[in-house]
Amino acid sequence: MEVLLTHHGAVAFGTMREIHRHMDPEEAERYLMGGSPEDETAALEEHLLVCSNCRDRVSETDIYLSSMSEAAEEVRAHPGERKWRLSHLLVGLAASALIFILGLVASSRPSVEVPLVESLPATAPAGRGLHLRLDRGGRNLELVNAAGQTAWRGQLAATGDGATIPAQPRGAYLVLLRSHSGELQRKYRLEIR
Repeated sequence: MEVLLTHHGAVAFGTMREIHRHMDPEEAERYLMGGSPEDETAALEEHLLVCSNCRDRVSETDIYLSSMSEAAEEVRAHPGERKWRLSHLLVGLAASALIFILGLVASSRPSVEVPLVESLPATAPAGRGLHLRLDRGGRNLELVNAAGQTAWRGQLAATGDGATIPAQPRGAYLVLLRSHSGELQRKYRLEIR
């Protein structure tokens, strides 16, 4: 004979389950699979009559066990074969569409205009294309990162008013303006934040 404390602290004798305690997931699974002792099953069923939370838990556990049983049966029936279901296909298509739309949005954002003056450092936002406007003319531009590596190289627009470069990661950069022959004409500081 067991001694149990009830919800209110009173002592009860016997194997009756405390009716005010909710079922844990293992109890629900054991009950559904028929693994609970007979006296515990009776107490659980009595509790289920008065507790909607535990009825919901048992229902959810039953759905889960049925799904797992069906999946296991499917694997046993078709070893090594994977089934593509419509839901998998739809999830894949939705993910592809989202990536495509995000790419369109990112590419359609206008470039940020950044005026460059030799004696003043310029700042620009990360993740955006940049249109660099120069205080002096020149021909070729080179963007060099803090590690000394060329991040971008290109020519000024035909009008000579600047160049548009793709988005760059955060960091400190030098913008080098060179002549047709490659001679350094100007150096600008650029901070991308």
